[in-house]
Amino acid sequence: MQRISALSANEKAARDKAETKAAVEDLRQGYTAKDQTFEQQLNLERVGESDSMMKMLGEFMELVRRGQDDFWKYMGIVGFVHHMDEWKRMGGPSADFPFDIEALYSFMRSPYYWELPIQDIACRLSADLLVKHFPIKSGDNSDIYHLAAALPVAHFVVADKAMVDRCERLDIGKK
Repeated sequence: MQRISALSANEKAARDKAETKAAVEDLRQGYTAKDQTFEQQLNLERVGESDSMMKMLGEFMELVRRGQDDFWKYMGIVGFVHHMDEWKRMGGPSADFPFDIEALYSFMRSPYYWELPIQDIACRLSADLLVKHFPIKSGDNSDIYHLAAALPVAHFVVADKAMVDRCERLDIGKK
């Protein structure tokens, strides 16, 4: 694995945040131009994580196969490695590295997974963000994942007005 300095990590984080904001804003503009509905976008959000997982794991495994390990590519898939560990710990089909993840992929594409509070909240907030006529802000993506993690367990959560309005409009607190 390549060695990473704190400065290069900070530079990469800033660059990645700016690229993500620009990419999500491009998506939002495209979806609003074609009048994508919330339900259509919600369906895309629900399958997006599993599709991304497969793509990222495939790219990483190809790099490993060629002997070109990459720290940042590994960091991109480490969450899926943890998913796989938990899947096995809880009695799911065993899969060792390299991955045999068809069962996990199937679960991630099921209504059971989509109803998990973190997943449900993140998908609904993301879908709403992408079909509305409000420009993407730099913290929106992080806010979605923080709210998805906090709302199911916290009594109080601090968020900006736009996210509070979005949560109220989507009745996220009621569920």
